[in-house]
Amino acid sequence: MLPVHGDPHRHAPLAWSGIPIVPSPSVRSLALTRLRRLLARPRAKSKPVDLTQLARVGALRRQVLESDPWCASPLAWELERVVRAAAAEFRDRGQRPEQMVVALKRAAERGARPGVSANEEELHYRMILWSVREYFRAEW
Repeated sequence: MLPVHGDPHRHAPLAWSGIPIVPSPSVRSLALTRLRRLLARPRAKSKPVDLTQLARVGALRRQVLESDPWCASPLAWELERVVRAAAAEFRDRGQRPEQMVVALKRAAERGARPGVSANEEELHYRMILWSVREYFRAEW
């Protein structure tokens, strides 16, 4: 073992090849400088999202849930179109997908409520699925 920085009692760890691993101060300072620059970079400011789309999502959702099953409702396609439009607006304004999902949950008046019907559960799942597909421009 080789002494570290002239201290005969401290030893550098050995790599698998037997060569001592001693991080040089220049590598450490370079990494800290890069990290500071990364953290100091100005973030892109996101624009506020128009809440009328989300209010419309809540109203349409209530009307769609009046039919059982929800997919039999004549407004189901309109709800999907409005949810996708809201997701595209979140994406285009630079909002994060997590913010979109939370906004949809609030618009759908979903909280930690027990005793929700299977019809409501399935519709909520579909709304989240439509929004995520639109946000990431995926058609799977």
